Amino acid sequence: MGVIITKPDYRGEELTGFYTTAFYRKNAVDRFTLLPNVKDKFGMNFLNFTGTVLGVAGCDFNANVNTALTEKLDNINSYDINFEECIETFEQSYLAEELKAGANSVEFPASFEEWLMSKLPEAIGDELERKAFTELETELTADLNNIDVTILPITANNAIDELAKVYQAIPGELMGDPELVIMINANSWKYFQIAAFDTAVPQLITDGIKMYFLGIELVLAPVYNAGKGGGLNDDVVIAGKISNFVRASDLLSDDTELNIIDLRQSTGDKKLRVVGSLKFKCTYAISEEIVHAHV
Repeated sequence: MGVIITKPDYRGEELTGFYTTAFYRKNAVDRFTLLPNVKDKFGMNFLNFTGTVLGVAGCDFNANVNTALTEKLDNINSYDINFEECIETFEQSYLAEELKAGANSVEFPASFEEWLMSKLPEAIGDELERKAFTELETELTADLNNIDVTILPITANNAIDELAKVYQAIPGELMGDPELVIMINANSWKYFQIAAFDTAVPQLITDGIKMYFLGIELVLAPVYNAGKGGGLNDDVVIAGKISNFVRASDLLSDDTELNIIDLRQSTGDKKLRVVGSLKFKCTYAISEEIVHAHV
């Protein structure tokens, strides 16, 4: 069976569905506040009440109540989707997935393009999450307004003590907030996951999937890998309200398209190339509510 390209482009509703799959993969970044339809510069408006609302009963006006409107502007980043692969590689993967053990026949999907377009968003989504944590870490490192904490390299022996430093640095106003999380990468996650099953470590609780430190949910982030687009570095811990972290995109743009190019028809190479573009930016709104711990 040879690969036959019958539909060279995806646009409109098809492309929206493609990007929706890429942007919603049940990972950490999916829980960040989403700002769709961003074309260039975007703003974040987060409203906080300061002071007291209740006062002693009487006729006098209490001017001790204020609202703080956090206004932050940022620019979105543009990325190109541009990769190519040998057609034989696609065919082998395609056939391997469709063949069932013990089956005498193969049922192919309606088209090869549908299969390819179901796999590509997974790869894009993984890379976007990695870029998101790289962008967060870079911005936090340069930001003088967040809560900066120095920790030791996290090991199996000191993991609990180092996380306690982060816990103590979290602003008291955030404690008890259901949106408060602590984000660590998968290398650190393993130390805490093992410790959580130790009855001598009551600070950690886990069901094997979710994990909590003194009631605060730990969130798993991808390990930094330059070849795969980035990620969160080892020995870095980020704590804050999950809604305070923002991901902006042109998710629903109707002026973009994704093209599948069969290079056999042009250059003669036995390769498929997929080209397109998207916009994405991961940041945060209120610096003072984020703890950034690192070595």
